[in-house]
Amino acid sequence: MYREKFAILPKLYDGGGDLKKRWFIYYSVKNPSTFKMERFKVYGDLANKLTFNSRYALAKEIIQEYTQKLKGGWTPYDEKREFLYRDEILYANTAKIFGNQKKTTDPIRVFLSKFLELEKIRVAPKTFESYQSKTRLFCEWLEHEGYGKAGITDINTEIIQDFFHFLITKRKLCRRTVEKYQQNLTALFEYLIRIKKVNENPVKDIPRVGLVVDYAPKPILSHDLLKLKEVIIKQDLQLWLACQFQYYCFIRPGTELRLMRIRSINFDAGIVTIPNALAKNRRTETVVIPKIFLRLLKEEYHLDQYPHDYYVFGREGEPGTQPQGKNTMRVRFNTIRDKLGLSKEYKFYSWKHTGATAAVDAGIPERHLMDQLRHKSFEATDHYFRRHRGYQSPAIKEKFPEL
Repeated sequence: MYREKFAILPKLYDGGGDLKKRWFIYYSVKNPSTFKMERFKVYGDLANKLTFNSRYALAKEIIQEYTQKLKGGWTPYDEKREFLYRDEILYANTAKIFGNQKKTTDPIRVFLSKFLELEKIRVAPKTFESYQSKTRLFCEWLEHEGYGKAGITDINTEIIQDFFHFLITKRKLCRRTVEKYQQNLTALFEYLIRIKKVNENPVKDIPRVGLVVDYAPKPILSHDLLKLKEVIIKQDLQLWLACQFQYYCFIRPGTELRLMRIRSINFDAGIVTIPNALAKNRRTETVVIPKIFLRLLKEEYHLDQYPHDYYVFGREGEPGTQPQGKNTMRVRFNTIRDKLGLSKEYKFYSWKHTGATAAVDAGIPERHLMDQLRHKSFEATDHYFRRHRGYQSPAIKEKFPEL
């Protein structure tokens, strides 16, 4: 059974409640070289928080961030792993270590590392993290099953199918996640075909099974939206600004929103530019700021008066030189949502979907919304609205005969 302990989730050391002591978050992860659990500490800005409440609030954010990363497969060894693979290549005489196996005797980890190096340049950071965690699990499963020293050409369809059987039966992953593993491994072996290390892609005949779970954020219903709006405006104006950027401009709440700078907003033209370094698809793109929101940016938030280099969402609750933490606003939104007792299907990302569905209901042409959503085709936009808004027919709504 593949049930080895991989990590011990993070906890807080608070010095027995003594603010004079150095507080930290600690967790443990198995070292891939020694196979022993090693402890890691995260201090963050805990020492800068001068009250119990502020320290515990920050500690909660850090614990949630690292818990999510660890459950997603991240480890603190990721940064070191790249050099480990290069060392394996430099060890060189692989024939002596692994024997003469078919067409290539390079260890599998070498190719997995090279593939990840290319993907790190090509895709957005969040997408890369997903690739990295899935590739890591595949590699660790191979080693656990005794294939770690095999040549890459030894990985056939039967082995791939066994791996997916493990994902479905042991890990009990949902269908969507299984499909992402399939996409990831398909891309890996297509890369190996391009560099002429294998002749065909073994990722095929994968059963389309697994739990069907829809994790997509749901648009917020109008009566729930009013509850959220009232509380967020009263408690957290910066969070409300972030919600409005999603609602009006459909800007994604991760890297795009968190790292947006004042200079990206053209207050004269009424547009926001998302540079390729932040955009999900690695293209520089521009979206329109509706007049009602542009007025708020100038007259209520006064963003046009801040230095152009400042991040829109700074750490002190206003634009500044340091951006918000990766999960800070999501945690703040979830806290308010939970206190109101609203559905957990409402996520921070829901504000984008809420704005898009409100816009189409208001009669804004889908062609305009396609550009604002930065979709490549009408088909993508149509699929988006069917997923988040459902099938709509004015004729059925208005003309259906009474029973």
